[in-house]
Amino acid sequence: DVHGNGKSGTRLYIDGEFAGMSMSLKAAKKYKSVPLIDFTTILHDEFLSEDGIYLNDEVGSALGLYMSVARGNGEVIRTDVQYVHLANTVSMNNPYFRELHIREHLVPGKEYTVDPDRAWVVEITNNKEIAQEINNTPFGKMLAKTKYGDYAMKSAFYLDDNTFIQKPSGNSEYLCTMIWKDEKFGVYDYTDEGLLYITTKVDPTCKQIFSLTTADHKPNYMLLYRNKYNPVYEIVRFAYDNALLRFETMECKFMFLDFMEFTV
Repeated sequence: DVHGNGKSGTRLYIDGEFAGMSMSLKAAKKYKSVPLIDFTTILHDEFLSEDGIYLNDEVGSALGLYMSVARGNGEVIRTDVQYVHLANTVSMNNPYFRELHIREHLVPGKEYTVDPDRAWVVEITNNKEIAQEINNTPFGKMLAKTKYGDYAMKSAFYLDDNTFIQKPSGNSEYLCTMIWKDEKFGVYDYTDEGLLYITTKVDPTCKQIFSLTTADHKPNYMLLYRNKYNPVYEIVRFAYDNALLRFETMECKFMFLDFMEFTV
């Protein structure tokens, strides 16, 4: 168990030959001073959490583990060391896809996505033979046209959907700019529709700039975090609570859902 519930250091064998050892990501720092030059593959199983709970700075811990394994033999990084992450299609809104900027490159329905400059490959597979076997069972027929069925048989990301994602239209007024993890988002009041929209289009002249976390806070920004008396927060919160908020893209929705969880 990479999150610390299993036992690290267990030796693993294939056909009686030593093939590797188990390691908790939570305990990976303990191995920083241990020579690991005989290892060439890190296999991170179930790296996407179904309950949305991750380690503090989980991506940093994972990258630190790679650095520990890949150094040695006179090289700063042994380029033959591979880091393989395996998981079900739980959600694209996860710290790995966010921090490594993978989400914005993924194309729905595309099996492989490659970033040659940053050396990562994402494969989203759908075993049609197994899906058909499930579909032919009474249970599979019950799953048809359900969200879980799309997850189990079509490799759709289970916790992601397009609810409230749409393109705005009509007249609008720019309300403010929000900063979240160094990214800027524009909040517009579309008066014809009676809706607020969060978009990637930002007005650079706007003076109403709100940082959503202390990490994003800078001079001339206003900290929105837990400020229940801020009028902009009240407007946005009211729109969210009353289903009057829309998102231009999935990225905007991910940002805002992170924000709402952060400000509970």
